[in-house]
Amino acid sequence: MSIKEVRSQLGVPVRQAQLKSLLRVFIPDYNQTVNGTPIVNWRIFQEINHQFLPNCADKLNRDPSFTEARSMLYRQIIRVRQNQQQIYPELNRLLELYAQEYGLAANEARKAFEAAVERRMLLNCRCSCSSCLDDRNSDIESPGLSRNLLNRPLLTEWLNQVRTPQTLAVTEKEDAVSICDRIRLLLEDGYQVIYLRVSSDRLDSLCSTISYISDAGIDTDVGMVYPMITDIQTIYSNDLKFTEPPVIEVTVRPIQ
Repeated sequence: MSIKEVRSQLGVPVRQAQLKSLLRVFIPDYNQTVNGTPIVNWRIFQEINHQFLPNCADKLNRDPSFTEARSMLYRQIIRVRQNQQQIYPELNRLLELYAQEYGLAANEARKAFEAAVERRMLLNCRCSCSSCLDDRNSDIESPGLSRNLLNRPLLTEWLNQVRTPQTLAVTEKEDAVSICDRIRLLLEDGYQVIYLRVSSDRLDSLCSTISYISDAGIDTDVGMVYPMITDIQTIYSNDLKFTEPPVIEVTVRPIQ
């Protein structure tokens, strides 16, 4: 399937980061064959994420951890091989590939198999970070903290806590003058970066506030300050509902 066909089916543009995700799934990760048949990378993704993980979550009544999921899947593939069942055929062949590679070193074959499985688990990462999706270098597993460092919701929550003192919500109850007064207080307290947030269905309030402070400036104890807009981003909630609009955040800095 070509990128043009993917765009057509999704009905949206496929950006570079999304394209990398597609390539990560569909480009063969193994050039070796088992019994004359190549290992198919996307089938491994499918068997892990569409077959095993939902069944695993139902069994535990929660999402499994990476350690639980990879070890449970390994034991299940062993049982499948022993009972000659016809489920998880691609994972079965993947384990066979490592068994042939490591020979009698069964523990090494298990480590390699579980590492390959973990790299393909779409378990608790909702980020699709390119640095993670592009990683093809880890033989066994990446450092334990890496999945937290790449976790965008976790980083967003931390940033929200850190930025709370300098984040102002533009509400219906405040006009541009009152917002300007609040910005003045933050500037006098030494903050050099201020974040204005407004619901995306109230952009008129944000625009009028930005227009006012840009034209009139802000009279502080240290003199007139004229702010500039350095960044604008749209923030979506993790549990976004169709009736809940996203939030627009504008980063404001004083002109030096």
